[in-house]
Amino acid sequence: MVYSARITGKRLAIKAPLTFLVVGLFVTLTALGDDFVRRNSLHVHSETVLAGIDVYKDTIERAIEKLGKPSRVAVTPGTVATFSVGVYEWQTRTSSLRITAYESASKNMIMSIDVVGAHPNFGIGTTGRGLKLGDAIGDARRIYGLRPYFGTTLPNNGIPGMFIENDFEPHLQIDFDKVGKVNHIKLTNPCVPFCF
Repeated sequence: MVYSARITGKRLAIKAPLTFLVVGLFVTLTALGDDFVRRNSLHVHSETVLAGIDVYKDTIERAIEKLGKPSRVAVTPGTVATFSVGVYEWQTRTSSLRITAYESASKNMIMSIDVVGAHPNFGIGTTGRGLKLGDAIGDARRIYGLRPYFGTTLPNNGIPGMFIENDFEPHLQIDFDKVGKVNHIKLTNPCVPFCF
C-alpha cells in the first residue's frame, strides 16, 4: 500500500509539470500566431504619397499624366447622380496599381491608392518616404519611426492596442508576406466623403 502510494505520487509529480508544460506550450504558440497576424500588417497616419501620387493634392487626371494610360478603367455611378466612382488600374511586370477616385463635373478626389507586388516598377510600389514593395518589416519601422513593443509594433500614438484615429489624416496600410517582405501597400484618403 505504501509502495503503491509512492508510485502514484511519483506519477503525479511527473504528470503535473508535464501538463503545465503542454498547456504553456499551447498558450505560447497561440500567442505567437496571434502576434504574427499583428506583425503581418502595419498602419501609419503620416504619409500622403504612394506611387508618386499625393492623395490630397493630385487628381485622377494628374495620376494618368504621371503614370500613363491605365490598363483597365471602370466607372460606376455613385449614390447621388452628381458624382461617380472610378477605378483605374495599371499592370507592370512586378506590381499592379489601383486608384479609386470620386469624380464629379466640378471636382474629383483620389479616395485610395492600392499597390500589390513583389518589387516596385518605375515608382509604382514606392511611398513618398521611400518604402518599397519587397522591403523588410524593419525598413518600414525605420522609415516611419515605429518601434517594436514586445514583438508587436507601436502605433504612431505610442500606446499599444489603442489607436486614436483622426478622421482627416491619411491611412497607410503596409502588409507583409510570410517572410516579412512588403507585398501590399494601401493609402486611403479619409477626407473624401467629408470634403467632397
